[in-house]
Amino acid sequence: MVGRAVILGVSGQIGAAVARRLLLDGWDVTGLHRGDTLLAPDLASADGLRVVLGDRADDAVVAAAVGSVADALVDVVGYDETHARQLLRHAADLAALTVISSAAVYADADSLSIGGDAEPRWPVPVTEEQSLVPADATTYGGGKVLFERTLLDAVALPVTVLRAGAVYGAGSRHLREWWFVQRVLDGRRRVPLAHGGRSRFQPVAVANLAAQAVWALDVCALGQRTSQVLNAGDPDCPTVAEIGALVAAATGHEWELVPLTAGEGRVGQTRGRCVTPSCCRWTPRARSGGSPSRRTPGPCLGSWTPPGRRSASGTGVRSTRC
Repeated sequence: MVGRAVILGVSGQIGAAVARRLLLDGWDVTGLHRGDTLLAPDLASADGLRVVLGDRADDAVVAAAVGSVADALVDVVGYDETHARQLLRHAADLAALTVISSAAVYADADSLSIGGDAEPRWPVPVTEEQSLVPADATTYGGGKVLFERTLLDAVALPVTVLRAGAVYGAGSRHLREWWFVQRVLDGRRRVPLAHGGRSRFQPVAVANLAAQAVWALDVCALGQRTSQVLNAGDPDCPTVAEIGALVAAATGHEWELVPLTAGEGRVGQTRGRCVTPSCCRWTPRARSGGSPSRRTPGPCLGSWTPPGRRSASGTGVRSTRC
């Protein structure tokens, strides 16, 4: 599928990656952003990209970005029911919609979730059938649940919801490997790791997430008219110790990673840790009229290039951490 696509939030990490992928594939792209973050130089000068400045909360601004008709829309900043209903007002003008959600929507068997007072204990792998946090806009995960449900239950157009893991890569404002990089810069030779360094949280390279967002639009063009929910993550889910080894190798630094047992307080706790591993499995759930349909295998994006596509440095789907 190649046509005209609209991106809400084009100047951020995910939106910029989606724009690059769409432009690579020959789409005409309209990107909306508030203007407080400059576009990356390659996008600012890109042919085929039209920019609309304004806040996505403003209906008139979104209407100007969508125009009279658009083949597809990718919303990387949608959050709650209000945003979902805003998109639904343009359903008649869109052939397909992809929205970025988050693994923060998931809750464990004890209703614990990411960002709570206690660590959730996840099954491995976490699938799209995992229970969700309450639909409540007072929490990040709850707001995303409201966003998802409002879009999916309306059955107004084909919607793909991508529940992203820990996003990393070009344009990141929250460097997830900084805990290790800082210790490289400090010249440390011994690094303690909580939970034996075995903690895992599903990562996803921003280029991989962008590739799946565009793939979802193509699936609609091939005839899939039902909505679907997909976990979005890399095919690998490294432990904290493995990430530390990768950072050391990438920076030419040598150190000893010291695994700690429980009861060591906050020593050795890294950003994005989970006491139990959190890894997502590619098992999309298609929905029509709000009801799940047969589960089918989803794409594995780590080295995946859709049929008829080409990959390119910086825009393809093969990624290298750090």
